[in-house]
Amino acid sequence: APVTIEVDRVSFAHGDVRILDNCSMHFPTGQITAIIGTSGAGKSTIIDLLLAFQRPEEGAILVNGVSLADINVRAWRRSLGYVPQETTLFHGTVAQNVTMGDATVSDGDVQMALEAAGAATFVHALERGLDTMVGEQGARLSGGQRQRIAIARALARRPALLLLDEFTASLDPITQAAVIDAIKAQRPAVTIVIVTHQAALVDIADVVYELHDGRAIRRADVPA
Repeated sequence: APVTIEVDRVSFAHGDVRILDNCSMHFPTGQITAIIGTSGAGKSTIIDLLLAFQRPEEGAILVNGVSLADINVRAWRRSLGYVPQETTLFHGTVAQNVTMGDATVSDGDVQMALEAAGAATFVHALERGLDTMVGEQGARLSGGQRQRIAIARALARRPALLLLDEFTASLDPITQAAVIDAIKAQRPAVTIVIVTHQAALVDIADVVYELHDGRAIRRADVPA
């Protein structure tokens, strides 16, 4: 089930540089929240905190009211879908790249994820469909196709929280529009957090925060 996330008065520093300073945000259940801000404003730090790669120095990340510090890290990460800016595919089949070798991901889950990511049509058109080898780092696929496989991978475990980090930055406008439609269609089954500087992604968000001087400023609610 989708989760509600609270960033509750979080402070975090890299060495002497304070990145977040008493920062608070609310990511509503089953909605899309966009986080914008200049380079170095702390967008990547928020992602790292949500992935539990870092812990707040002060304050807490709350998942359905429970501190992330009190949640089993492995179980938490299994409930996440994450699409980073740089798509990484390994030398294997399309299916292997979606399941990542997780035997609990069924064929039905793979099909659902490919359809949700807008990838099913091109995958079925490949010479061996799901069993097509993608090549070294996905070299046999276009950038847009690789990105959609990465999104399918993130959706295949039916995550409670989907984290998207500048994930359309390298896509052409038509592919980007198709991917954005695929993400919009995930509501309200999953809570989505998008780190972006692209207007097209900000436009689909239910909630928008801008990071500035270590704080998060919520923009007036935008229409969904």
